[in-house]
Amino acid sequence: MARFNSECGLYNNKQSEVRNVAGRNRIYKVGETVDGKVVVGNVFAAYNSRGVPLEIIFEFLRRKDWIPCWVSFYKDARGCGWKDEKIITTVEQVLRDINNPHVDEVVARLAAYIQHLGSLPDEGRSRSQP
Repeated sequence: MARFNSECGLYNNKQSEVRNVAGRNRIYKVGETVDGKVVVGNVFAAYNSRGVPLEIIFEFLRRKDWIPCWVSFYKDARGCGWKDEKIITTVEQVLRDINNPHVDEVVARLAAYIQHLGSLPDEGRSRSQP
């Protein structure tokens, strides 16, 4: 039986798996890392549509040992009009605020992903990215 955690709009069961049960603004499992950690998507949508502060969402994910899908976070933020610099600085500040030990690695990889997108021809970029 799934249990709803209203703090972040998450449905989870006893095995700590995330399910996309009710709507577009729910955080849900998109995959796993090679070491078995759950990767979740729709993190930006939960923040943007539900108004839950990113600090609360990221801290909740950290405590569950879940990892946000940074690509979907970036694409969703761009789709809402956020600029690259705002995305990077927001992610860095929030991760520092919750004392995430991987903040430098996350920011470096996100910046490298953004730089890679900038080197692609227009047809290689998503429509939400000018």
